[in-house]
Amino acid sequence: MLQKRNYFPLYIFLISWFIINIIQAAFLGVDGDEAYYWMFSKNLDWGFFDHPPFVALLIKFGESFGHGPVYTRLGNAILSTATAFIIFIGLPEKLKDVKYFAWLFPSILIINVYGFITTPDAPLFFFSALFFLGYKRYLEKDNILTIILLSAAITGMFYSKYHGILPVIFVLLSNVQLLKRKSFWLIILIVMLLFIPHIHWQYEHDWPTLRFHLFERGLRKYKINFTLDYILGQLLIWGPIISFFFYHKAIKITTEEKLIKAHVFNFWGVLIIFLLSSFKNHVEAHWTLVAGTSFIVLFMDIIHKADEKRKSVFVTLAKINITLILTLRILLIVPGIPIDKINNYKPFVHGKSWADSIYKYAGQTPVIFTDSYILPSIYQYYHPNATAIGYNTKNYRKTQYSINHTERDLKGKNIL
Repeated sequence: MLQKRNYFPLYIFLISWFIINIIQAAFLGVDGDEAYYWMFSKNLDWGFFDHPPFVALLIKFGESFGHGPVYTRLGNAILSTATAFIIFIGLPEKLKDVKYFAWLFPSILIINVYGFITTPDAPLFFFSALFFLGYKRYLEKDNILTIILLSAAITGMFYSKYHGILPVIFVLLSNVQLLKRKSFWLIILIVMLLFIPHIHWQYEHDWPTLRFHLFERGLRKYKINFTLDYILGQLLIWGPIISFFFYHKAIKITTEEKLIKAHVFNFWGVLIIFLLSSFKNHVEAHWTLVAGTSFIVLFMDIIHKADEKRKSVFVTLAKINITLILTLRILLIVPGIPIDKINNYKPFVHGKSWADSIYKYAGQTPVIFTDSYILPSIYQYYHPNATAIGYNTKNYRKTQYSINHTERDLKGKNIL
């Protein structure tokens, strides 16, 4: 039965997914954070103030073919497509249903967002999918290839974003017997060795990322909105419509099957960790994307166990969700619509014209932007030969510009 499965529809879906993301990438200006990470890619290093370096490497790959939004996002579009494929082949054999997978994957809002927008979350999602594929094979066969796969996946998660450690912790909690395997400790040793360059970079720069996240990041007085916004965000990013179908059933999942159990631990563990964080500070909804692979696996398990009527309901909800998401994605690239008045979306639509208006006046004169890492990044993204610096006062958070010290090159020069 497994040999007779027709995967041709899966390949058509993957190609379609890639094409849609490339089109979106080409016709939508870059976000402020994307421009900031592009600035990282101009001078590759083993670390940066905010994040580990993989996102910069991903952008550097795309920009090797040219400069512009489609090139900045090329690596991300490839990675997103590869993530979908890896998640599918990492499913337990009984859950490998192309039809329902092809409805589920594009109906998840957060996956659409990071299907083309290039941030550290997309490579973290990719490597977490690779990690669970490796874990699936590790449960079946403990050999050198599996050890290499798991080591590469864990290292990739660590080099993408620091909370990439969460899937490792929750998989271990779901199966503490892993501690008895010699190969498990070999994997840990390999990952530690591969991560040394980033640790050394942190040491050389006086641990800027740790200082920022643990001590310097401004803590706010707790507001109930921190928690309520987080809960609402988790309903929206995993759907929104299909998430109600999911949560109703997912809360009841119990199993002794080690792979499914690992996904249960990872999904709920990640959501609980960030829920607790919301009692201390504001939490961005997309930070839980590291649980995305587990969300899909558990959802496929729910669909597999559902009767035909409920499967039909899921497909209907997925179609509505996809229609809404596609409509939003189309509206994003249509000029002159009300959505471009929303502050968070302005850089996508108005970033280039804003940068051009400044460059027309400034030309090659260096421009300093106060208390912003986004503005100098967008300005220089659209005018790479210009000089732009983010200069932060004591009232603003530190950024990569705080440790670049590029303002030293401006001594004795005229600036704007």
